[in-house]
Amino acid sequence: MRIAIDARSILKKEKTGIGYYTLNLVNSLAAIDKENDYSLYSKIRFLSFNKKLPVLPSKNFRHCVDRFNSGPPFVLKNKSVDIFHTSSFDLVPPEGAKFIVTVHDIIPKMFPAGHTLDAIRRLDINLTGVLASADLIVADTNCTASDLKRHYPDKCADKLRVVYPGVGEEFGVIPEQSKKLYNKALLKYNIYSNFIIYIGTIEPRKNIKGLIKAFYILKKSQGIKQKLVIAGMKGWMFDDIFKLVDELGLKEEVIFTGYVSREELKIFYNFADLSIYPSFYEGAGLPVLEAFKCGCPVITSNVSSMPELAGDAAILVDPNNIDSMAEWIYKIITNKELKDSLAQKGLKRACEFTWEKTACNMLNVFQEAVA
Repeated sequence: MRIAIDARSILKKEKTGIGYYTLNLVNSLAAIDKENDYSLYSKIRFLSFNKKLPVLPSKNFRHCVDRFNSGPPFVLKNKSVDIFHTSSFDLVPPEGAKFIVTVHDIIPKMFPAGHTLDAIRRLDINLTGVLASADLIVADTNCTASDLKRHYPDKCADKLRVVYPGVGEEFGVIPEQSKKLYNKALLKYNIYSNFIIYIGTIEPRKNIKGLIKAFYILKKSQGIKQKLVIAGMKGWMFDDIFKLVDELGLKEEVIFTGYVSREELKIFYNFADLSIYPSFYEGAGLPVLEAFKCGCPVITSNVSSMPELAGDAAILVDPNNIDSMAEWIYKIITNKELKDSLAQKGLKRACEFTWEKTACNMLNVFQEAVA
């Protein structure tokens, strides 16, 4: 097969979740598949210095760079391509190719708060078109597959397949004897003591205000020594989150790091007393799996995709129940047996989500499409 993969999301230095998904998928396909030919489609204008082509992972991979066109990927139109795969909703398939679309989530439809009516309308238009054009549709989780069936039943029909994402090899447990080598990464962000970690974009959907309120309860009622470290880029409607920290007098207790590298994330997970991910909605909450792989106990929400990924390896809470969130945080940081048990369950659960498995399942989808 001749397979083209939309690689635009992996060109920027500060990648988003889709960027890391695509990069891991490409590298894992290269590791298991030496027979098929792959083209990595990207758009880079001349004199565009903020984008960089990734290193080709194998001899059967090549770059296919569009430097002029602002529309569909014409670079591939006259190439004989059997499969075109994308995680975006703004491309059409090259003529004659089977079109495979991975949908990670439909957040504006499922959590409209924080999204304008225009943004929701644009998603509808783009997604309706791409789902209609797709030969097969891949969802990260059964949760996202169900969301698609509910909102776009006539466009999905029997085209949906679920392929779980993996958790990268860049995450893992740092041996105890090596931990002192990583202290500088924590000091860089003024982290000098025990802490609780939240990883993710700063926006309303992530329920960071609820987390801060739960943290405040524990500071006032239990006098916990932990800091709260919030690691992630600013998304939208984040001003209220910073305002809440000021109003509660937590400026010295809550640390905002901004965007951090994958290596730094690994360090945070390894040193944190626990990771908490109390989101209202996720198509696939990858920070849950990342924390698992680093042996970090996890509290996450009991809604959308989080229970599906977490299984019995995390504490599941109602994201609207701040008292319950606070109660479970306190139980974990004060109960070593519970903390160690969750860490071990998480390590075992993380083994079920590998990028090799993701690549094998995606290759099966490609083969099904051309069968």
